[in-house]
Order: sequence, then structure tokens, then C-alpha cells
Amino acid sequence: MSIAQANDVFAEMYGLAKGDDAVGIRLTAVHIAESEKNQQFITALAENGYRIRNAESEEIDVTGRRRYFLNSGFGFIENDRVTGGWGTQIDITELREAQQALLQAEQERSQELERLNGELQKAIARLTESEERYRTLFEISSEGIYRFEFDQPISLTLPENEQIRLVLRHAYHAEGNQTLAAMYGFESPEAMVGLRMLDEMHIEGSEQNLAFISAWVKNKHQIRNYESEEHDRHGDPRYFLNNVTSIIRDGYVYGGWASQLDITELRLAQQALLRAEQERSQELERLNGELQQAIDRLTESEERYRTLFEISSEGIYRFEFDQLISIHLSIDQQIELIYRHWRVAEANTTYAAMYGKDNPEDLVGLRLTDFHVAESEQNRAFLKAYVESGYQSHSIESHETDLSGNPRYFLNNVMTMIKDGYAIGGWASQLDITELRLAQQALLEAEQQRNHIAREIHDTLAQSFGGILTQLQAADYFAEPNPDKAQYHRDRAKTLAQQGLAEARRSVWNLSQAGSEYRDLATLLPQILQQMTTSTPLQAHYTQLGTPFLLDPDLGMNLLRMVQESITNVLRHAEAERLDLTLMFYDHQQIQLSIRDNGRGFNQQHIPQGFGLIGLQQRADRLGATLQIKSELGQGTTIEILLSTTP
Repeated sequence: MSIAQANDVFAEMYGLAKGDDAVGIRLTAVHIAESEKNQQFITALAENGYRIRNAESEEIDVTGRRRYFLNSGFGFIENDRVTGGWGTQIDITELREAQQALLQAEQERSQELERLNGELQKAIARLTESEERYRTLFEISSEGIYRFEFDQPISLTLPENEQIRLVLRHAYHAEGNQTLAAMYGFESPEAMVGLRMLDEMHIEGSEQNLAFISAWVKNKHQIRNYESEEHDRHGDPRYFLNNVTSIIRDGYVYGGWASQLDITELRLAQQALLRAEQERSQELERLNGELQQAIDRLTESEERYRTLFEISSEGIYRFEFDQLISIHLSIDQQIELIYRHWRVAEANTTYAAMYGKDNPEDLVGLRLTDFHVAESEQNRAFLKAYVESGYQSHSIESHETDLSGNPRYFLNNVMTMIKDGYAIGGWASQLDITELRLAQQALLEAEQQRNHIAREIHDTLAQSFGGILTQLQAADYFAEPNPDKAQYHRDRAKTLAQQGLAEARRSVWNLSQAGSEYRDLATLLPQILQQMTTSTPLQAHYTQLGTPFLLDPDLGMNLLRMVQESITNVLRHAEAERLDLTLMFYDHQQIQLSIRDNGRGFNQQHIPQGFGLIGLQQRADRLGATLQIKSELGQGTTIEILLSTTP
């Protein structure tokens, strides 16, 4: 299997400059040999009728760097054979690197966290506010988040194999969010409390899961972006990317926190996030009341959610308004004030990376107008829905740019704090769907190309074959009563076949041209003239005057199409013996084309249907060119096109 066509984004994933550089690359050249994941990917592709969704592969780019992709696609099956197909892939290599960066950030901020914990014990009000922030984050996250414990603490001095055995034996689920429960088919997080996750949910005998647990233990009970193979309560397979951080005291592991991203059904996970937030709102109020009376619980909870904030693969940020916004103003007034006074107050590393920054502090103070695409109807609808829903939003898309001006697309979840009828700020998370949008655009372009090919076939071969069949049927009908007329219809069928062949060659030639090749019209015109008139009785002559120069690709393509349509008219209707095509260049400022035949001509006051002259005039109007058509009955036809190549 080899690459037949690819976009530039696909080429960049392998370190190539453009999509054409990827053409011809074989699967064996980029897939890592002996990879279990790649074997599973190929097996699933074959077993699912050459349709696949979100299957991961391990590959290498041209520099030898290991890459990881999520693949979706389908194959073309003709006569029980797979002839090709289309596919998309999402590069999750940077996701893993970002998670590693989060681990480093977590380690660097451990001392700061201890200092904050000391201050939190002295300020109940600040702890309450911080708890409210991170509990909100816990509820709105689209990731599955949970806390696990061990029946008995595990000593870090034990051999690694013994630690692995004890982890598998004693780990159980202690707390989780609604998103996690939905991933496993449970109605509520409470239903999962006490489950032996590594025993009851992990697929038995999985090499992937054993490698996951081993890497977790060997890395001091921390892991970033490692895949596991599991099943839900109904036995259906599930695949997750896991981040785990453990709680270690005095050389013993007591439990920890983890998050996981469901790569089986990203959409389902986002819907579960929305349900989780709605179902847990009352529970959040109760917990906030209890947290005001328990400093120790507040301190512990602050530590938990700060860890979640740091390791999350979602972009998470806190925003404030320079001026409080009254929720009693009109919708338009509130939107205007949001644009004017909204600013970033705090963010995690993932959020900064979405806008091209390594340090979240670089984004503090930036305004909504620094990100949102101006005059975007999508963004206007987002803010309108946000205000109308009481300053809350769930999985609403926005169209933005990063700080380098590159387009970005996000799914946003926002929760705003309202006090005394005023919006004062809040928390938000966003999921980067830029690659998904680009993949959808690529699929749309592919569908348009398929429709174009279908139209080319219909306009050439289908029409020609229909005419040939009609002439042959007429020849059969007159074979005995009128042999001369039968011969006339056979000759006409031959002419139609020659014209159809010329049309087919023209269509194939059109589909094979790259955009940049249309610039050199002096080279293309004699080629297309020869291809379209070969095997026809028409004598074609080409003349070129002046010094050639390169054209804008769009101008060249449209001029070439006008010449092709003119030649087609001569072949179909003119009954000409000679065709003269002349191309003239004038000092890099003008270009003139002349297509002249000695055919039967026509009365310009009564232009026959099907000559395509309306299409020629429409193209000329789009280019700002002058089109002149001269014809007389029995005197042939001349088409002249004059175009200025300067603005």
C-alpha cells in the first residue's frame, strides 16, 4: 500500500514540505516494524470491511523520529477488491510531549504548592474560593478523572515486580467524576466506588496493560499519556490515554489521582461532561458548605485539584472582567462589555500551548479580541448563547487565532461566577479541534474532486457513447434498404468515437495538471492541441508570437479551459478540415489568443444550442477579458480573446 494523494498537513507530519512529497511512500517505510499496535491497526482495518475510526499507529518521520497518530478512513471496494481509499490522521505526538512538560511543571511547582498549603491553613476564605474554582473544573472537565487508593500502603523499597503484584492486588476506585462513570457505562460515580479497576476493567492478558502498569511503577508511580486496553460494564472494548500521579509519604504509596482521555468516542466523552456538570451541581453546593467548616479537607482538596489543573490535557484558564457586567443589560450591551473587559487571569500550560506559548504567564492580561477572529458569526453566536444561558456554555465552538495568526478551532465549556446580578469572572476549559476541522475540510475537498471527475466522465464518454450507439442502430436499420445511408451512419459513428476519444484525453489531461503548471501557457497549448486533435481528420496548426512570460495560475487555467472549449466546438460542430491556434504575448502586459477554423460557420444572429459560447463569455467576464466571435455560414469561425495581465 502506498500514498497516492495527500495534503500539506499530512506531509508535515512526516517532516516533508508539501503533500506531493508524500506521494509514493509505502506503509512499510513509515510503520515501525514488529509493532503490536500497527498489527492491530491493520487487522482491524481488514476485519471491519476496510473502514476504521480512531485506530492508533506507531510510525517514524523522515528524520527517524517516532510519531503517534489516530487514524480514520475507508477503502474503495470494487468487484471484491480493495482498490484504494481515503484516510485522515490526527497527530497525538505533541500531546504526549505536552503531558511530559506538564510533569516537569508539576515537579517545579511542588515547593510552591507546599508554601500555598501553609497559607491556605491560615485563610479559610481563600481556601473556600480556591476549592470552588477547582471543584468547578473537576465537574466541567471532559476527561475521566478519578482518585484511587490501596488496601494497604506499598513500600517503594520493594522490588519492582513485587510492587506491580501489590498494585494489581490492592488498587481500588475511591472517587471519580461523572465523565469517568459514563466511559464505563455506569450511571453515577458512586456505583464505581470499590471497583478493582486494574482487575475488573482491564482486559485480561493484555501486553499493553502490563506495560502500562510496569512503566507506572518504574517511573516512581507517575505516568503520562500511556494507553490502556479496557472494557466497560457491558463488555464493550474501550481505549484510553492515561495520566497518573500518586500520593507518596515516608517512602510508601497510598493512592493517587488520574485522568484519562477516551479515544474510543471523543464525542461521547464531551456529552458525558455536560451531563456530569448538570447532575453534580447540587452536590457541589453541599461540598462547598462542608469545606467552609473543615480546613483540613479544604487543604487536601486544594492539593487534589491543583494537581488536576497541572496534568490536564485540556486548555484550562480563569478569566476576570475589568468592570463588573450587569446581567440585566440587553444581550448586545453585555456582549460589547465582554469584548471590552474580558481578560485572562490564570491558565495552565496546555492552554498556553494552544496559542503558541510555552509559559502560561505570557497570556495573563490578554483580551478576548487578541484571540477571536473579528466579524466571525461563529464567535458572535458563541457569546450570544453564553449570555442567554446565564453566562454558562457547554461544548460551543469558537473560531480563533493563535498569537502567530494561525487559525484555531475550540470547543468551549465556561462557568461564570454571578454575584448580586453581576458577572465577575469564572473558569473555562477548551478542547482543540483544529485538526478535526482541517480533516473535515480535506474530506470535503476530496468529495468535490470526486464530483468533478463524475461530471467530466458524463460530459465526455457518456455522451459520446450515446451518440455512437444511436448511429450504429441507424446503420443496422438501413443496412439492407439503403446501404449508402447505412455507411453514412457508420462514418458518423466513427467521427463521434474520434471526438469522444479527444474529449476523454482532454478530461484526463485536465485532472492531471497541478495548479502551478497553468502558469506556462506557451508550453501547455501545443500539448493540448495535439492531444485533442490526434486521430481526428482535423489538421491543427499552432503559432506563437512575442516573448513568452509566466501567468498567474488562475488566469492560465481559465484561458486553457476557453481554448479547450473552443477546440471541442470545432470537433463537434464545425465539420472543419483545418484549425489554426495562435498565441501572442505583448510586453508582459497583454496576451491574445486566436482560434480559427474553416468549417461551416453559423449565423451569429441565431447561435445554435450546445456550442458552449455562453460559458466562454462567462469565463471572459470573470477574467476581465475581451471576447470576440466572428462567423459566417460556409466561411468558418474565429474566436479572439484579449486579456490584460497587469492589475
